[in-house]
Parts: sequence; C-alpha cells; structure tokens
Amino acid sequence: MSFLKINSTNIYYEVHENILAEDTLFIHGNLASHQWWHPCLTILENQNQNKQHKGKMILVDWRGCGESSAPCDFSEMKMGNLANDLNLIIDHLKLQKVHLVGHSTGGFIALNMVIQRPELFSKILLLDSVGAKGVQLNPEIEAAFDQMQKDKELTAAVIGSTIYNLNSEDTFFKEVIVEDAFNAVKNLGKSILYALKDVDVREDLKKINNPTLVLHGEHDDLLPKEDSQKLASLLSNARYMEIPGQGHCCNYENPKLFVKYLNEFL
Repeated sequence: MSFLKINSTNIYYEVHENILAEDTLFIHGNLASHQWWHPCLTILENQNQNKQHKGKMILVDWRGCGESSAPCDFSEMKMGNLANDLNLIIDHLKLQKVHLVGHSTGGFIALNMVIQRPELFSKILLLDSVGAKGVQLNPEIEAAFDQMQKDKELTAAVIGSTIYNLNSEDTFFKEVIVEDAFNAVKNLGKSILYALKDVDVREDLKKINNPTLVLHGEHDDLLPKEDSQKLASLLSNARYMEIPGQGHCCNYENPKLFVKYLNEFL
C-alpha cells in the first residue's frame, strides 16, 4: 500500500505498471474509491499481456475515500484542495504529460487539476462528469446523506440508484461498492455536496485546449446530459459522445465497453 502524506492527510495511490501506452491517472466519483476502476484494470491486464506497453495506470483515493485518511475538518473538502492533492501525487511519482480519466465528481476534480497545473497533462477523458457549474443542493439529498451515515442499507440503496440495471446481489457491488460508499459517507458526510455548490469554472475551461472526450450514459438519471454537452462546448478541443444503453457508471456497468472507449481515445 502506498501513501503520500500531505500535511496531516494520507492520500492512497496504486501504480500498475505496463498497462497502458502512456501514464494515465484515474479519479473515482463521490462515495467511491480507486476500486471502482479494478474491473477495467482486469480487462486491460488481459488485453495487454502480449503488448509492450510502458505506461502506468495510477489509481487514487481522494480525501476521506477508500484508503485515504478522513479530513480533520470538513472545511478541507474544497475542489482546489482535492485537485492539489492529486497533482502532488503526480509530482511525487515524477510523471510528465499524464492522461486524466475522471468519473462523476472525479471528472470535476480532473478539470480543476488541469486548471491548476496545465503543463502536467495530455488527454482528458470525462465519464458522466459533474458540469462546469457544479451541482445544486437538494434538501432531500442532504437529509438522505445525514441518514446514510448511520444506515448501510440506505447507503446501498442510494449508491445503487446511480447504477443502471443494477444486480444488487453482485458480489462486487455488495462487498466493494457498498462498503466504499458507507466508509466515504461516514468520513465526509455531505461535505462534497457543499464543495460542488456555487462553483463555476466556465471561464477557466475556455483556457483548456487538451484533447478531451466527454462521455455520458444514455440512461444517466443522476446528472443531466445537457451539463456534459455544455462542458464539451466550453472546451476548445473536446467532443461529446453519448454511450448507448448505459447509465451513470459505465466503468462498473460495462467495463469492457468503457475500456473500448478508453483505448480508442488514448
């Protein structure tokens, strides 16, 4: 297990060698962890057994998620801090021109990383990303997050509602996704909801010219596809694609299909 200590916070990361053509960092969404990328990792390992790839697949847990330590105070949970943590991981690993892949809130973190340190990055792939103006608070969702800290079954229902055609008896869902979500909501509460409230990076995005692919599941009922379309229009070198037959979480719902998009773009 590898950690980078940033002040009083330990940020967890994994480095899988010789998986991709070039170094690529993957960022999970809210109530998740690096383990959401493991189904894709397995596919990529099998695909690349006979290829001479030299690129690393770097998986990270942002503060309060997965193996990373919980914040000392919820005031730490700001997009700028989360982006800086992961940029410091890249510095620590002495990487240059890294590709970025971000899912949901992880997509918004990825964009903030590029805004902060554009020289570090090459291509960007955003999967059902939070849009340029964040997410507005919903009182019902706030109340649910308060209850989820005490109720694992409710947490399972909430995280399950983001997954299209969920098989709730799937072992990975029960033993990984639900446990990750319950851990994260206990550590973070609704602080990420506040971190995504009243943000607006539209002007900053106009300065990003990295090749970018914005993917959005046809059946994503969590985030509107209009936000992804607008995101792509704000970026000078981006294209938008809808993923047919998928919801908010193609990396779990259909990792083989997601890896196909990943390989074609990167």
